[in-house]
Amino acid sequence: MSDMFVVQSGALPASTKLVAFHGTEGISKLYRFELYLITTHDVGHEIDMAAAVGQPVTVSLERSDGGERFVRSGVIGSIELINDFAGRCVFRATMVPRLQLLTLSVHSRIFSEKALPEILQSVLQQGGVADCSLQLRGAYRPEEHVCQYRESDYAFIARWMEREGIYYYFEHGEGGETLVLTDDKSAHQPHGSKPVRYYPQPSANTARDTIRAFTCRHGAVPGAVRLKDYDYANPAVPVAGQASVSASGFGEVSLYGARFFSPSDGERLARIKAESLSAAGVVYQATGAAVTLLPGFTFELEDHPRAAFNTQYLVTEVEHWANQAPEVPELQGLTPWQDNYRVEARAIAATAQFRAPQVTEWPRIYGTEPAVVDGAAVSEYAQIDSHGRYRVKFHFDESDLTGGKASTWVRMLQPHGGGIEGFHFPLRAGTEVMCAFAGGDPDRPAIVGVAPNALTPSPVTSGNNTRNVLQTGGRNRLELEDQAGQERITLSTPYDNTYIRMGAPNAGASYEVKTQGHAYTWIGGSSENIVTGNRTAITVGISESIVGGFALSIIGGYSGSFVAGYAQSVILGYRDTRIIGNEKTRVYGKRDTLIAKSRNTKIVGDDTALLMANRSVNIRGNSGLVVLGNRTTRIAGSDRGTVQGSRTSHVLGDSDSKVWRNSTKEILGTKKNRIVGRVTSDLFAGQKTTVHAGGTEATIRGGTTTEIFGARKTTVTGRSESTINGPAESTVTGLYKTKIGSRVEVINGTKYENIKGLAFKRAPNEIKELKLSTIRAKGYNAAHEIMRIKTHLGLSNADLHILK
Repeated sequence: MSDMFVVQSGALPASTKLVAFHGTEGISKLYRFELYLITTHDVGHEIDMAAAVGQPVTVSLERSDGGERFVRSGVIGSIELINDFAGRCVFRATMVPRLQLLTLSVHSRIFSEKALPEILQSVLQQGGVADCSLQLRGAYRPEEHVCQYRESDYAFIARWMEREGIYYYFEHGEGGETLVLTDDKSAHQPHGSKPVRYYPQPSANTARDTIRAFTCRHGAVPGAVRLKDYDYANPAVPVAGQASVSASGFGEVSLYGARFFSPSDGERLARIKAESLSAAGVVYQATGAAVTLLPGFTFELEDHPRAAFNTQYLVTEVEHWANQAPEVPELQGLTPWQDNYRVEARAIAATAQFRAPQVTEWPRIYGTEPAVVDGAAVSEYAQIDSHGRYRVKFHFDESDLTGGKASTWVRMLQPHGGGIEGFHFPLRAGTEVMCAFAGGDPDRPAIVGVAPNALTPSPVTSGNNTRNVLQTGGRNRLELEDQAGQERITLSTPYDNTYIRMGAPNAGASYEVKTQGHAYTWIGGSSENIVTGNRTAITVGISESIVGGFALSIIGGYSGSFVAGYAQSVILGYRDTRIIGNEKTRVYGKRDTLIAKSRNTKIVGDDTALLMANRSVNIRGNSGLVVLGNRTTRIAGSDRGTVQGSRTSHVLGDSDSKVWRNSTKEILGTKKNRIVGRVTSDLFAGQKTTVHAGGTEATIRGGTTTEIFGARKTTVTGRSESTINGPAESTVTGLYKTKIGSRVEVINGTKYENIKGLAFKRAPNEIKELKLSTIRAKGYNAAHEIMRIKTHLGLSNADLHILK
């Protein structure tokens, strides 16, 4: 037979014979051909098998009739010497695509903000797959976070292509294979220039381009696909998608957590999943010797007795057998097939959309992985987004991404939260965290905790293992000491050295609040402060207290307040101060009290006021004083009272006034005393009354008794008049002497004098009858004396006429 399969490779001698091979290939499958090679003994020893691995190799069919060519290219995946006998060497080599070598590279790395085609090209180029053609029709948005985790490069790109509906096949030529990536059936082209003939009785001359068997298999498939997921950024929006597989299907495939975040993505992924299942529903199988059947390409069948089968098909899988030297004894048992060439192929209708089965395992992380909080900028503070999420750099990540580009935004789980509730202590760049993964999916991390290390140590170590500490990056700190007998809670901040301490004594205090800055307390409701022991308040500067409503202060023991500077208390509402025990107030400086309205002071017991200096009381309105009991006023120095208006004093009982030294009373206006009862005055050192202007008038409606145990002297510089409407009695036990300049007595009635002792009257110039001549005879100016009489007696002109 003139048609021969040959092998060509720079790693093999040119005389190497391909005597047999078996190969499998398919869409989205790594092809593999086992090649059986024979060389002469001397040539076989020259083959460097170690160097041959990875070298390009091509298997082709040399046809004498110029028919369709058969070419498969790849690289040598392995080579072994299986027989060296009778001057010949038999080798078994495998031909695989260069893509196969990606199964040997295992990585863990993060791709951030890249679309899937860009990720695929990056991995392929790094793996040495340079000949790659992307024939994609779909639109691929950048993925926030794509993680390759402890898996080969091939497994990584395979699972992502299966998920997104991208599949691959190979174009073969003498120069090697070309990897084709596509997501649409429009990329498939016919392979071969002529249809494939259905010929169940092949002859030697026609077998190469025919198939002798063609069958169709229908299998059960699900009726529909339903996908569901959850987007925490839009929790109220349902994230789901569905697609029909077959109207006559059975059941449905319902999956949760397919990693999509919008209804449109859900519909797209559900359609891809449905097309993958539907592609396996109707499968055609061909057997023959047609060399043009190549996965990823179409062919047209002709001459089938069932006319419906004479149409175009897409080849999905092909298996080859070839044995060009069945008589070689070294191959006995190694190549059980005797066919010169036989092919079995599987295909689907060319009108159907192929999708690779989603069979590549998605890696799962069932534990936690360490990471470090990252950020785009150099900052002393946490770099988070509007959802409070972080960028992290995983320790397993091999990529060189930094500056917050090594991951998507990652949520941090909290012990508490809700609609308005929340709990969050921001993490700064460089903090080591532990991340878990939703459903174990490496693409869905979440921070579950913080782990200390040598750079970010724990605030609690063996040196303070009795303390429970919470401290922020700004050194705000909450510390709970649990040591027996030293229990204490401390809340502190470095700003103005401010802290609150409760518990074990600090400098003798079980509760301490301290700040070197300003302090402000605002209480919207009630406030109660009970001090059962002593209390000391010291204000170096100004102190203000404003009570808008009711204020109550109950002190069971001693209460002290020390203000070195200014202290102010403002009460907008009612204030009630009750002191069950004693109260003592000391004001060493000046004290001003302003009461805008009324003041009412009630003292159940005694009231004692001691003024070491002067006291001035200015009352611009009325003033009243009611003393139900006794009142004693003692003034060690002078006492001066000024009443600019009228003054009224009512004493319902006895009144006793004692002045141990001199007493001076000055009344600029009128003075009126009204005494309902009796008035008693005891003068031990004399009395002097001087009326400088006006007169003095005394009206006594009852009797009056005047007892003078010493001398009495009355000097009337001006006029003196006494009117007694009733009887008048005067008793002088001693000498009674009256010296009068001029005296006029007018007695309208009877005058009776009873002188029990000696009566002596001396009046040398006495005039019995008032006449002008008599007055002149005595040597007096008559007119002058008459005017004096008129003035003293208050006579009218008529009365004066009588005198004249």
